[in-house]
Amino acid sequence: MKQSEIKALIPIAVLGVVAAPFVWLYEKAGWFGLVMLFSVVVVVVLVWRKKSAEMDQRAFDDLALYVYRTRLHTQEAKEMNYRLMKSHPARAELIRQLQIMRDSIEIALTSKKRDVAESRMNEVLLSALAVKKKYASLVSPEVVSEITEGAKQCHKEFHTALYRNIATAHLEKAAKLKTKKSKIKYANLAKEAILEGLANERGEVAELKGELQLVENYLGAVEASS
Repeated sequence: MKQSEIKALIPIAVLGVVAAPFVWLYEKAGWFGLVMLFSVVVVVVLVWRKKSAEMDQRAFDDLALYVYRTRLHTQEAKEMNYRLMKSHPARAELIRQLQIMRDSIEIALTSKKRDVAESRMNEVLLSALAVKKKYASLVSPEVVSEITEGAKQCHKEFHTALYRNIATAHLEKAAKLKTKKSKIKYANLAKEAILEGLANERGEVAELKGELQLVENYLGAVEASS
């Protein structure tokens, strides 16, 4: 037998091997047996696909929360975005949004520059809204809830941190200056920042009053110095 003829017979042989169990089942149980077998196969496939989808969703939920909770190194963030963009662009968009959100949370609560802090706080709120409105279908409701509640908590803390950080910047400036007049000027600016926070009535009053006491103590020490 020629090699070409052998190759031509291979598909037929494979088909025979595959078909043999079905022929045997048909001979033993008829069409009923074939239908039952087909039904079992369909159920197994559907269950497997459901489990696979659930595992994939849990893995992405974990990734989304990791990115939301952790401020990533620039290189790690880039590599993560690159991988996701090739396999799932929509997920890549969400992960990038969460990276921006985490960076914004950190900066909003630590920046000593009012315009920077306020801009980043606004970015946090916009990111949370985007997660809720645009990307909610990509993650579980629990993930959406943690992110949106986190944005609310950040906004609450912001109204204390903003004035504390501004006051800290003024005090740091005062500490570097040589003249008593200049020190008093910046200490008073720090005091004004804390008083503004108290007047705002949206921050932690006890914490801001504590900060005010520290500023007044520093101011008193400067004024009493020779």
